[in-house]
Amino acid sequence: VFRLGTFVNDIFTGLSIATTPPDIRALQLTTMQIESTIVYALTKHGLLSKLPATCKEACAGANQEFCCRFLRAGAGIGVVQKNEKDGVYSLTPVGEVLNGDIGKFASIVLNEQNREALAAAAEKSVLTGKSGFYEHYGEELWKWYAKNPQSGEDFDVLMRGATAPQAAALLSTLPLVGNETVCDVGGGVGTLLSLFSTHWPGIKPILFDLEGPTSKAKKRV
Repeated sequence: VFRLGTFVNDIFTGLSIATTPPDIRALQLTTMQIESTIVYALTKHGLLSKLPATCKEACAGANQEFCCRFLRAGAGIGVVQKNEKDGVYSLTPVGEVLNGDIGKFASIVLNEQNREALAAAAEKSVLTGKSGFYEHYGEELWKWYAKNPQSGEDFDVLMRGATAPQAAALLSTLPLVGNETVCDVGGGVGTLLSLFSTHWPGIKPILFDLEGPTSKAKKRV
């Protein structure tokens, strides 16, 4: 069922892109960052969780002018909707989804560190061959996270969220007996192997990654 659902989704996504006029598609691609910034602001500051509410109510404690601008922008991209009679903003179906775990995921994916690193990658990494994170922060990712543990924990949450859907697909399709050796190269903090070990208690898990994530993985696998 999962594979069929993924296949159908890929078909419709491909058809959507294929049937979009090139000039419109080009415009979509160049404005995606703006939409991402709007989603980041709404999720980062918990505005979605305060709805339904008027702009004044939702933005209590924030700068009213800019906060309300982001709510209006959110309505423009279909995340929230405004009742023109009473001025109350409420969540659309997309907003409902973003108000859950995916919203937490988005607020981490789109945080300052990642946005700055992506910008540096686009501007400098193409020329230097060094990672965008190194170009902007002057050191590699895991060294920086060691000095900034809260950001490191946020990254772990991000990776766990990204791994869960993949794990569900693998658990339902891999023909394992339960006594195999399973190696996850680049396995981060061990989310996937932890799920595998729960599903197949007899496997021998091996994780290969940098020292930073593997030290955390030892507590999970």
